[in-house]
Amino acid sequence: MFIYRFSKLIKSKLIWCFLIFLMAFAFVFADACSSATTTNETVTIADVEIDRDVLADADLYLRLVDSNVGFNTAFNPNFLRTNMAMPNFFDWAFLNMASRGEDLTDEETALIQRRYWSLIATAVAAERMGLAPATNKAATAYLEKIYADPSNPEDPQSERVFNAEAYAADLEKMGLSAGEHDLRFKRMYTNIVYPVELATHAISYTTGWVSPMELDFYLSTAYDTTVARAVVVKDTRDAKTIEVKEEAIVEWYEKNKRSHFHPEKRAIEYVAVPVTNFMEAAKAKCGAEEGGIEVLALEYYERNRDEFKDDKGEQLQYEGDVVQQAINKVATEEAVVLACEALNETITQLSTLAPEEAAKVFATEVVATYGAAKTETITKTTGAPSSEMRNKVFEMGLEEGLMAFDLCEGDDCVYLIHLTGITPETQKTLEEVRTIAKEACQKAIIADELKVKSDNVLTAMKESIAAGKTIQEAYDAVKASMPEITLTEPIEFVFSKDTPTGDYATDIKNASITLAPNQFATTNYKPTEAITVYVEKRYESTSSKLDKATNRQAVAADLASGSAEIFVRQWIDANLDAYPPKNGLDQNLLTNSAE
Repeated sequence: MFIYRFSKLIKSKLIWCFLIFLMAFAFVFADACSSATTTNETVTIADVEIDRDVLADADLYLRLVDSNVGFNTAFNPNFLRTNMAMPNFFDWAFLNMASRGEDLTDEETALIQRRYWSLIATAVAAERMGLAPATNKAATAYLEKIYADPSNPEDPQSERVFNAEAYAADLEKMGLSAGEHDLRFKRMYTNIVYPVELATHAISYTTGWVSPMELDFYLSTAYDTTVARAVVVKDTRDAKTIEVKEEAIVEWYEKNKRSHFHPEKRAIEYVAVPVTNFMEAAKAKCGAEEGGIEVLALEYYERNRDEFKDDKGEQLQYEGDVVQQAINKVATEEAVVLACEALNETITQLSTLAPEEAAKVFATEVVATYGAAKTETITKTTGAPSSEMRNKVFEMGLEEGLMAFDLCEGDDCVYLIHLTGITPETQKTLEEVRTIAKEACQKAIIADELKVKSDNVLTAMKESIAAGKTIQEAYDAVKASMPEITLTEPIEFVFSKDTPTGDYATDIKNASITLAPNQFATTNYKPTEAITVYVEKRYESTSSKLDKATNRQAVAADLASGSAEIFVRQWIDANLDAYPPKNGLDQNLLTNSAE
């Protein structure tokens, strides 16, 4: 036992020496591209060394906003004055794309990388603006706010209380223990969310002015009656009849090869053995040593003083609750040791058996002794309760001389792992995906030709409108030479009150909010049709005059917030230029940033 504790002490000192070296290196590296985070490892991406913790923090944030709980309450609207900066920046299309994991095109991968670098560069910029780091207390409050629901479901304005079920569901979804999640979340909040919040907060209050002309325009679009129509260009050809050149198919395959690559997967079953199972034996063993558990607790306190600080970063004295915390830490460490010793004996027993017999013993005796087993299929970057377990699993093997059983330490448990199968990585060949490639090329040809046609239609109709023609006259002139276009019937509605019906009503309403009379919206391209909205006129009624007068101040506040949001997005984009990765983005970012 003495040798064990001495080795841990030496190891701790070596780690501190290593950290001191990295901290010195960080001062030199800060001007290139880094964050102010304390780090114990860096990773090189596109010739830039980045603190792995910062990448992990960005990764955790992206995982968090991918859940409904995290996305809907990811930022405090009272603090920002409007819930504007990052949730809108991460649109639903991106979230759905990111949740697909490895099934991504090169363009989609580049977009995800841009999101990572947006977070990283913005955190760097916020740190250089001199924004103070968040405290653990602030991070805890933020975490509790995310998983808070009204105490009275029938009254959404009632006091919000922590939702333990939602929290547990997210833990299971992300494959994290409570301790591991909270530790990583607080670091992510300090490194990524909090600096961005503060920078956004500072920027939003230096912008937000709205001109009277802009205010009048939006009051008119919101409360006057709008008359609008849609011009639709269609291509109803069967895509399968389109001829595709071999070079186009090959080009598509090379461009989308990563979408058809499947990494190595490993099937495991594992049992999580809580260290609390060994806690009483651990306390008794520590208490039986010379000086008892109190001496070992004091040694732990001296060895890990940074763990015992208040929210202001000041050292806590070794008294009262701190003593009890140190005792619990020592007992937990010893419990982990006892758990590992017990599970090592189990592994030794299993290793002496034939594979089939070992599997039976694991499924019956081991599970009966230590608890229910879970099964999972993982890759090197996804699945399993922690990255440590994934690393351990990919060190194991089913060949002769390698153990199919092993263990891995977690935050509050020890995992007993059984590797049950290995699926090698595969890259589908062009011939295997030829049908998919050809269909994609055929659809792309239709989309490209449709875009040219619709652009020509829009140009011709704009010229006619500018010459004094009505929308019907402009349409009739184009229709004669291009029969595959349609002009919908006029739709009248008040944007703030009505839900219009009719052909393309949703497209018409959504586009008209930004249009003045006699203006066309940007064309909305769909797989086989292109839709352009045209606002014919707006007219004011007695009720709309009253609505505009009543809501003028509220609309002005919303517009001010919107202009601040636009400015913040521009600021975030500017940070990508100010702190870019050398030589651009690299596809290794996704794999290197995992946890």
